[in-house]
Order: sequence, then C-alpha cells, then structure tokens
Amino acid sequence: MDELKQIQLKIDKPAQSIDSLGSVMSALEEIRRKQSSFSIEIRPITEMYDLLTAQFGDFLNQDEHEAKDALDKKWAYLRSRADNVRDEMHE
Repeated sequence: MDELKQIQLKIDKPAQSIDSLGSVMSALEEIRRKQSSFSIEIRPITEMYDLLTAQFGDFLNQDEHEAKDALDKKWAYLRSRADNVRDEMHE
C-alpha cells in the first residue's frame, strides 16, 4: 500500500516543468511495469486469505481486513488515474 501511495503522489503532481513532467512520466512507466507483476505477487496472497476465511471463518482483524479489501481498489484507482493523466498529457 505504501508503494502505491508513493506512485500516486508522483502522478498527482502537476507537470509544470520538464523535471516534474519527467517525474510523472517515470511514475506512469512504473505503473505499466507493475501491471503484470501485481497479479503475480498480490493475487496469490488475497486468494490465500479468501481460502483461509472460507475454511476457518473470518479470522482477520479489522485493519487487516480493510487493507486486503483496499489493495485491489487502490490498484484499480491508480491504473485509472494513470490513464487519465496519460490522456491529459496527449491533449
């Protein structure tokens, strides 16, 4: 989650100079690189939580449960935001 927050901060910065534009472009590239690895790294973890919950009931504390649910939503939002930034840059 912290890594996703850091990337979001980079793409939310206004691109008012060449340096800030480079930072935004770097963040967009980082998102693109992570798209394939995200599924490989995170999906098995969330699937394991789902399996354990199905077998043993809801064993997660509130913070863990919220973090698990927020991870996919945060990633989807970040990808969508990156697409919007990319579109704005092409206008």
